[in-house]
Amino acid sequence: MWIYNVQTVVCLVSPEEAGGYFVPKEGETFTSFQKYQMKTIGIFDEKQGVTVYQCELKSYKAPKKLNRRMIYIICCDTSVGSIRSPRQQTVIMEYMWAFEEANAIENGVALADAKTTVLVHAIAGTRRCASFVATSVMCKQLLEAGNFSAMETWFEMRKRRAHTCTRKHDFFSSIYTFFAFCVQCSAVSETDENYVKSMEVSDFYGNHVSILFIFHIAKTILEKKNQEQKTA
Repeated sequence: MWIYNVQTVVCLVSPEEAGGYFVPKEGETFTSFQKYQMKTIGIFDEKQGVTVYQCELKSYKAPKKLNRRMIYIICCDTSVGSIRSPRQQTVIMEYMWAFEEANAIENGVALADAKTTVLVHAIAGTRRCASFVATSVMCKQLLEAGNFSAMETWFEMRKRRAHTCTRKHDFFSSIYTFFAFCVQCSAVSETDENYVKSMEVSDFYGNHVSILFIFHIAKTILEKKNQEQKTA
């Protein structure tokens, strides 16, 4: 965490299962002998089952003037074998982006030039984490570029990390969350027929999301963005 300048952590399991690098109680301190000390200085119970822990990380090996850093740990116990709550996933992303932007402002740099790293973890394995990361990438693509590619994003994720996208509900949960995010940022109407059909799928084991729905949603988003650009 110290070497890669991690200042925001996304923990997709309960605080008790987080792996023993901090104590989920205010005022308590976790110490790793001769390495670092993590003190929990604030706990914020937020919406959608998300809890944010504000911690102070102290390194025993860094220079004295630079040996402390503020870490924000976003904890949310997410499902492993079934669909994840789209709203819960977007709330986690909102906090993650907010903390990264705040860190960039505090350090006096543009967000694109920030040298911080976001750590996303669960207990073991990578599939649940990869699904969240892929969703975040697609949502950022939509916000910054006005388009997205689910297949390309997941293909790149698969190349960079083994065993990702081996369960269909991870992929579909990612797309499902992205569609919900599209409505939040007004990229697609909540009453759009194809959107409604896509969001009606609630059990990814018993029902298959038609790939045509994905293309319809993507087409709607791109057409709206192109129209806005022409109007501007």
